[in-house]
Amino acid sequence: MHSGAQATRGVADIVLVNDSFAALAPTVAEGQRIVNGMQDILKLFMTRIMTMMLLIISAWSIGVFPIDVRQGSLVTLLTVGIPVILLTIWARPGYRYHQTLVRRLIHFVLPASILSSLIGLGVFYGPLFFQLTPDVRALSAEEFLGAFAHIIQINQTGLSAFLVAVGLLLLLFVEPPTPWWVGADRLSGDWRPTWLAVGLGCLFLAVMLTPLRDFFDLAPLDPLHVVFVGGAALLWLFLVRLTWRHRLL
Repeated sequence: MHSGAQATRGVADIVLVNDSFAALAPTVAEGQRIVNGMQDILKLFMTRIMTMMLLIISAWSIGVFPIDVRQGSLVTLLTVGIPVILLTIWARPGYRYHQTLVRRLIHFVLPASILSSLIGLGVFYGPLFFQLTPDVRALSAEEFLGAFAHIIQINQTGLSAFLVAVGLLLLLFVEPPTPWWVGADRLSGDWRPTWLAVGLGCLFLAVMLTPLRDFFDLAPLDPLHVVFVGGAALLWLFLVRLTWRHRLL
C-alpha cells in the first residue's frame, strides 16, 4: 500500500497508490493480454523465419533459388507484416498456459515450418520435371536460369501463392474461431483474424489481377497451376492439423 512504511514500499514489486486492491484485476488482465499477443506474434514470426531458412538451405543444395526478393516481400507483408499489427491490437486476456514458452513455440512452429518448406519445395520444383526435357536438365544453373527465366518466374509465383495461403491459414490456427481449427492453441472464438485472412487473400488476388503483379515480379498462373497450388495448400492444412492434434512432432 502507498500509505505503508517507506521500507515496505522500497522492496515491494507493486505499490498500490490508491491503497485499493481494485487495480490488481485489470492489471492482471492487461498482463495476460500483452503476453497472449506476444505469443501469437512469435508463432507467426518464428514459423516464417524457419520456413524461409529451410527454403534457402534447399536452394544451396539444388542450385535454383525458389523465391525472389520482391516476391518474398509481398509474402511477408501479407502473412506477417499486416497481421501482427492487428493481432497486437486485438489481443485479449485469457487462459494462462503452464507450459514453457519455448515448448509451446516448438509445438507450433516445428510442424508448420517443416511441412510448409517441404510441400513448398514440391510446389516449386515439382512442375519442372514436366516442363523440362532430359537434355535441359543437364544444363548448369547459370545456363538454365538464362534460358528458362520465365518458367522459373511462374514456379516462383506458384510458391509465393502457396506461402501466402498457408501463412493466412496460420492465422486461423493462432486464433481458432471454431473447434475444428483447434490444433496448437486453445479455442479463441474470435472471428476477426479469420476475416483478416479472407481480406488479405482477396488483396493477394487483386495483386495477381492488376499491374501490381509486375511490380512484385509475379507471373500469371494457368488454371492447372492454380489447382496444383490449391491442392498443395489443402494437403498442408490437413497434415499440419493432424500433426498438431496427435503431437507427432
